[in-house]
Parts: sequence; C-alpha cells; structure tokens
Amino acid sequence: MSESKKKEFFLNNGLTYCGNFLSSQAKRLYEEAYNIIDFKNLFLSREEFETQDTSLPSDPIPGRNLAEKLQPSFFFENPEIRKTFKSYCGSESRILDYKFVAGVPRSIMPTWVQELTTNVSNYNLTRLIRPCFRNCTYFSGLDLHQDIIDYPKRNPDFLTFYYYLSPVNYNDSPLIALSKSHQVGVDKFPHDLTLDNSQGMKFLLNDTVMYPYMLSGEPGDLFAWHPYILHGTYPIDEGIPRISLRILIERNAAMPTDGLISKLNENIHKITPALTTVDNTKLKRKSILRSKKSLIIKYFQDNKISLQNDTL
Repeated sequence: MSESKKKEFFLNNGLTYCGNFLSSQAKRLYEEAYNIIDFKNLFLSREEFETQDTSLPSDPIPGRNLAEKLQPSFFFENPEIRKTFKSYCGSESRILDYKFVAGVPRSIMPTWVQELTTNVSNYNLTRLIRPCFRNCTYFSGLDLHQDIIDYPKRNPDFLTFYYYLSPVNYNDSPLIALSKSHQVGVDKFPHDLTLDNSQGMKFLLNDTVMYPYMLSGEPGDLFAWHPYILHGTYPIDEGIPRISLRILIERNAAMPTDGLISKLNENIHKITPALTTVDNTKLKRKSILRSKKSLIIKYFQDNKISLQNDTL
C-alpha cells in the first residue's frame, strides 16, 4: 500500500481511503451495537411522535452516546490510526465528536414513517426513534450533503473519518462521495446538482465537475474526507442495518499550518464560513441519489470503480 499515493489523492480530490484496520474488532463492535439496538421496536408510534417534546435534542449527546458507552479504545489507541489522524489533521489534532451512524432498511420502518420520509431530501430519522435508542444517528437514504452543515459559521478545520464495522456493498446503503466537490466551498443544502452520464458519470454544481465514488468495503475499512465534500446514500428496501463509526478530528487552532488539511485548504478558492447551511424552502425536494439509484448502482457494477483501487 502506498501512503504517499493516498495522501496525494486526498490533496487532489478532498477524500481518500486510509486503509483497513482491526477488522475482527470492527466486526465485534458491530455485533455489540446491533445487540443493544432493538431494531424491531425502534420507532415511535405516530401519536407518540406528534406529541413528543421537540425542544430536547434528538441526536447523540454526551451521556447519551452508544459509541461512547461501548468504549472502542481498540480503535482510538491503535498506533497506526493515531498516526493517520496526525498525518491528516496535525500532530496536536484531537477528537471533536464520534458516534454510530445506522442505515435503516425501509422494510423495518412502520408504514407511516415510510410515507413521511419518501420524498424528503434529508430526513434524520432520530426524531422518529424511541428516546431510549437515540444514542445513535439513524437514516434511510441521505441526500448529498457537506458535513459542515452541522457547523455553520465554522471554518473547515476538521475531517470526517468513517469506519465500517460490517461488509458494505450495493445493497447495504453505501456512501456515495463526490471527489473534488470540496472546491465548491460552502453551499446551501439541498444542492442544485446535475448528473451527467453521457460519458461515464459526473455531477455538476456551478462550474465544478465532480466524480462519484461508491464507498463499498469490508469491516475495518477507514475513509476520510474534507467537511466540504458532498456525500450521501440511497435508501435500501431490504437487508440488515448498516452501523458505522463516524469520527470528526479537528486541527489544533494554535497550529494552523499542521497536517494535510492545511495544504488542502490552501487550494480551496472559497473558504467563507456561512451563516446558514440549509435552504429550508427546498427540503421537500426528492433526493438525487434516491431518484437516480438504479442508474448509479448499474454504473458502479459495470465499471468496478473503487476508492481503494485508486489510492493503493
């Protein structure tokens, strides 16, 4: 494996494959999380949903975080993983956040939940989940978005690291990430993207041309991307839930030139913290990944493109 090639790819494209780490421990972590989350009794009733107190946070918070409870120290203490964090985010980088993200097949969703979420670009399922299970983030299809969406007014001083705990292929709601999309800068969600499959496949936004990768992989696979990178997934109807570990690593503000993230930011033309990252008037627009699901799957099945192959 060529570390230099992975880093070069990151600097040119805004994302990369970091390698496979601790696959057997990743599988065990999946089993532990899956056995705690009762997917058969995950959702509120419609009445419970409509009468709940919406002033309270619904996503994982300190003290209500399953990833934190299970203490995956095997991951955070691993020397190679720590080296990876430092290489990309700087020698004094630190953990900003970590949590489990679960992809939920529509077959286990109540009918009223399916109807509520069918034509919505970005529906975080967590408010539909029973409070005792809100220690993870849940989704069923998630339109292309930037992780900076959760941090308006913030500069892009962190990276997302995404760790697969189970095998992920076409039928497991794999992430779709657009290389070079960080060059767009901060752009309000949902994004006005065009898909062009006349020659290969590419997405267009303003004057930026972006190329998709399907992040299929195995337990232990670790990916990284810039907070401006557009990524998302399509919903799946059947199958088992996908549970992954999402980690945000931030650069030390006192060392702004340390790590590959600093070099990448130097080449982004538009770094302007946005006051808001969401256009609420467009949220009911249908997801491009949902509407083009069959086309996207066929493209990757026919062409065998993978981030692993292009970075090794």
